[in-house]
Amino acid sequence: MEKEDWSSRVDGSSLIPNGRPVVDTEEDQNPAMPANNSNQSTEAPKPSPKPPINLPDSEKDTRTPTTQGTPTTQVKPPPMRFLGKSWTESTTDLPTERSVSEPEEPIKNKKILLYFLQCSRSIRIAWILEELNLQYEVKAYNREPSMAAPIAFKQECGGSMGKAPVLKIEDLVLEESGAITQYLIDEYDTLHYLLPLDPTLKAKTLLYMHAAEATFFVHGLVPFYVKRTVPDAPDDLLQEFSIDIGADLDWLDAQIKSTGTRFLVSDNVTAADTMMGFSIQFILEFRLHPHEQEHENRWGHVRKWLANIEACRGYQAAVGKTGHTLRP
Repeated sequence: MEKEDWSSRVDGSSLIPNGRPVVDTEEDQNPAMPANNSNQSTEAPKPSPKPPINLPDSEKDTRTPTTQGTPTTQVKPPPMRFLGKSWTESTTDLPTERSVSEPEEPIKNKKILLYFLQCSRSIRIAWILEELNLQYEVKAYNREPSMAAPIAFKQECGGSMGKAPVLKIEDLVLEESGAITQYLIDEYDTLHYLLPLDPTLKAKTLLYMHAAEATFFVHGLVPFYVKRTVPDAPDDLLQEFSIDIGADLDWLDAQIKSTGTRFLVSDNVTAADTMMGFSIQFILEFRLHPHEQEHENRWGHVRKWLANIEACRGYQAAVGKTGHTLRP
């Protein structure tokens, strides 16, 4: 009977009588190790000890043995998340790139100056600066009786458009409340609570941020300028110009009702509130909506939301620092 060949095959495996391949061990494949043969001991040589590996603390085994000897894992408490003006536990990990509640030291040391015009969108920027805990100075200007901005504002603010608000961060000059808001969020909203990371909440926040100007304020300015330039304009004409405002407020009231939260997007202040707040205050203060639609319960959810934002510490701090008013 022919003796079976047990030599190693090309693929590194050996054969045993039942035909199943067996892959050689690491020691057998190591060319530095002598091959096993009948003239040498069948005991596999012991591998050389490996040097210890120093693992970072985050990768070390944190398990501790119990009295029965069964290892248990120590559960770390959830991280604390900064929401609005308070801290709360979060069940999800925060981004590691920007995970501080306060601006970094170089940011805090930058000089921030807000050129603030009364009865203007300037309150949006003061409010968001308060929400971001940024230190800033205010140079406030009162409007003329005609509601025009004073010449001194246009001469001193440094903005190329001569419109309020203007924000200076060191030598950087920022204009347009929407653009300033976006810049401040991108640079300083380290925990993303003014513009949430959640896709649905982020999309909703952006909708309100842009609707505040492109829809609500645009529709409100038409009857406002008619009243301002043509004081004796007939009521029928004013009502015609204010139809869109009524539809806008109806939509906003329904949105707030369906959300069921204190603020537009959630129970915490977002850029949706800081942008939309002034637009709605302006419309209601100057009665730019259709008069026949106004009654005690009309747009009740909108009025309740306004009361909520006006009670916020960040908003109140902004009003106290700037003297914000809707009337000249």
